[in-house]
Amino acid sequence: MELETNVEQRHILGIRGAMGAGKDTLGLLICKAHREYSVWKFATVLREALSIITDIPAERTVSQDDKRHDLSAQSYSELGLLLRIRKAIMYVTGAVSISNKYGEISFEMFRILTGGEYAASADVHIPMTVGRALQILGTECFRELVGGDVWVRALFRRWVQEGKPSIVITDVRFREEVDAIYSATSEAGAKGIILEVRRETDTAAVADGRSMAHASERGLEKVKADYTFDNDGTIDELGQKLDAAWPLFAKLRG
Repeated sequence: MELETNVEQRHILGIRGAMGAGKDTLGLLICKAHREYSVWKFATVLREALSIITDIPAERTVSQDDKRHDLSAQSYSELGLLLRIRKAIMYVTGAVSISNKYGEISFEMFRILTGGEYAASADVHIPMTVGRALQILGTECFRELVGGDVWVRALFRRWVQEGKPSIVITDVRFREEVDAIYSATSEAGAKGIILEVRRETDTAAVADGRSMAHASERGLEKVKADYTFDNDGTIDELGQKLDAAWPLFAKLRG
């Protein structure tokens, strides 16, 4: 993916790791120690898209308790849900109208989310938890139907609009995201660095409905990180490892 950038010593740190490994914890530690950074997520626009579709505020899709929430209890008219899906597509892509392509995609997203074909005749449900809906909407709906770089484009559109600040992206999951982090900072000799955080975690499906076997948890199995943290102790110990490693980052990607 080509990104129009003119970065002057901006730094983008991307953090990858399995579910529960400590990606957000490491990101917050970086921002606490180095105030020029702020935490960004590819999933921010995804959460906003889910909010458009379900009417659940985006801030109520973040915590483990939020992700356990069962969407099945909420019913929608078929036409109403289809229109919500189309509004979400326009929001994510920046489109000003629904093209024939996006119109067809909206019907397929409807089928994926509800498990049935659109018939404009009955109320429907989204039979999954918030956590599972985020996985399905992010990958099976948008990445596979709209484009593999859809969340990359959404994030970097905002990054450019906000002046290309130094950021930590704490939910790197796919090769396109890694490539975009490197390319967005390379033209002016700045640094794009991919960090991995590892922690022994349960590989079974978690209680909020997400699956460790989902493509979003396996997209970087063959991609090497620039630096790896073993998060096998306390938060303070992870912070100490970060302090020790920080001087090395100036040499990475340089």
